[in-house]
Amino acid sequence: MDYIILTIIGGSILFFFFYFLPLKITILQKVNLVVLAIILSYLFLFLKSQLILWQAIAILLLVLTLATYRFLHNDGPSAMVELSMNVEGEEENFI
Repeated sequence: MDYIILTIIGGSILFFFFYFLPLKITILQKVNLVVLAIILSYLFLFLKSQLILWQAIAILLLVLTLATYRFLHNDGPSAMVELSMNVEGEEENFI
């Protein structure tokens, strides 16, 4: 229970910290960063209780590297929206 309260407090502080930083990213991306940080913290707490500390850190670094790669290359839903629009702005059917 203590972890949930601390996570909510820490997540809100982290969100306001990201909100006022001029990072040139959208609010949705800032929210994604905060949610990713919360998920990674819970993942580390779970892995620390199940594995040896160095293994938990290695898995956490691997997940963090993959998430950073995914975030920086922006192959997400916004890229799919751009692909679904043609030059005139009409939607195309891919199915």
